[in-house]
Amino acid sequence: DNHESVIREWTSSDPNASVFSGTSREIFRMGQFDQNHNIGTLAFNPASAGSSDYGMLYASFGDGGGANDPHEFGQSTSEPMSSIMRIDPLGGDSTSEYGIPTDNPFVGDSNFAPEIWAYGLRHPQAFSFDIDGTMYICDIGQTQIEEVNIGRAGANYGWRVREGTFATAFGIGGVRPNPVYPRPIDETPFTYPVAQFDHDEGNAISSGFVYRGSSIPELRGKFVFTDMVTGRIFYIDTENLVPDKPSTILELRVEFFGQERNVADALGFPNTYSRGNRAGLRLGIDSEGELYLLTKGDGRVRKMAPST
Repeated sequence: DNHESVIREWTSSDPNASVFSGTSREIFRMGQFDQNHNIGTLAFNPASAGSSDYGMLYASFGDGGGANDPHEFGQSTSEPMSSIMRIDPLGGDSTSEYGIPTDNPFVGDSNFAPEIWAYGLRHPQAFSFDIDGTMYICDIGQTQIEEVNIGRAGANYGWRVREGTFATAFGIGGVRPNPVYPRPIDETPFTYPVAQFDHDEGNAISSGFVYRGSSIPELRGKFVFTDMVTGRIFYIDTENLVPDKPSTILELRVEFFGQERNVADALGFPNTYSRGNRAGLRLGIDSEGELYLLTKGDGRVRKMAPST
C-alpha cells in the first residue's frame, strides 16, 4: 500500500556510449507496506562460471518496513520478503519474465515461494561475494544487534524471533519488545551470525566486502564493513568463521585531510533520527579488489589507501 520494489533489466545498444540507448524490461515487482526495508543488493556470484549458479541473480529484501516486523514476514515463506531471492533472469517463458532455478532450496515445497534462497532477515540491505563464492550478508538490526551472516542456501536467520544470537520479545513472549533476551532452546533450526555488534558500537551495518586488493596488504583477506550512522569501519578475519560463535571485531582507523577522524565527524550531515551527525557511509569495491568510501553527506567517492 506504500510503494513497490522493482527489478528492471536494461540492454544497451552501445555500451561505450555516454548517453544510454537501448531497451528495458521489468523482471520482478513486489509491493511494500511501509517506506523502509526495501530491496537492497542485486548481484551475481563471480565464482559461478561453469556451474549451475552461473547467471543466477541474487536480490535481498527486508521485511517490508515498520518496526518489529509488524506483518511477521521474517518467518513467513509465502513471499520473498525478509529473504535473499535467487532467480534466473533469462529463464522466463510466456507467463513469467524470469525462471526459477531448479536447484533453489525450496523448489517443490508448497509452503515456500520458490524464489527464496535464504530467509529470516530483517533488512539485509547489503551482501557481497568473495572470490571463492562465499556470500557475506550485512543485516541491519532492530534496536540492539547488527549482524554479519554467511549466506547459505535454505538458511533461516531467525528474524523476528531472533536478533543476532539473542531472542527477541517475540521469541519468548510475555516481555517488552526492543530489548533482547537470552534465547531458549531452538525448536526451529536457525543460522546465527559469524560476527555481531550492539548499539553501543554503532547503529546500522551498511555494507561489507572481503578485501582482495594489493594497496593495503594488512587488510588482505579481511571482511571490511561499515556502520552507516556512526561512520565506523570494522573488519574481521575470514578464516574459521563459525555461525553462533561471533568473531572478534577490530576497528579500522582512518585519516581525512591528514588527521585521524571518524567519518561522521569529518564528512557527516545532521542526523534526522537523533542528535549529532550521520555519516551516510557505505563501501564500494572495484575489479582489482580495492575499497572505496561512499559518503552521502558530501556526495564523494574516496579510494581507501594506506596512510603515508
